[in-house]
Amino acid sequence: MGKVVGKHLAMVALDYPSGFTESTFPLVRSLINSAGAAYAEYLPPTGWLVCFRPEKASRADLLVARIRELRERDERFAAIGAAAHTGHVFYRTDFWGRIRSLPLGDQVNVVLRAATANASDGYQTPQSTP
Repeated sequence: MGKVVGKHLAMVALDYPSGFTESTFPLVRSLINSAGAAYAEYLPPTGWLVCFRPEKASRADLLVARIRELRERDERFAAIGAAAHTGHVFYRTDFWGRIRSLPLGDQVNVVLRAATANASDGYQTPQSTP
């Protein structure tokens, strides 16, 4: 069993207000898998939280760019929201330090709210609250 740690992570939240279906879920999952995230969790029925270690934060921006491309290319995703944010969160790790639980903390809420807010407006980087 691992331990609970508090560290900075780069996070991407996705919000798809109409909910994922058998035809839309695999496309988004494929983009997430190819991003090389340290942790990703589907938040049924409309969202994803994808986490990257700080040294891989550029992958978060790349994932958001790919989601934006998907929005432009496929009308089924016209309303998908994506937000990126880096902040201090708490999560459980395994023996090797891999993330094994959904990160928790105010910064997770920041990125999730930002994704929901821009679900039809495009990409947004939320402002951190001190």
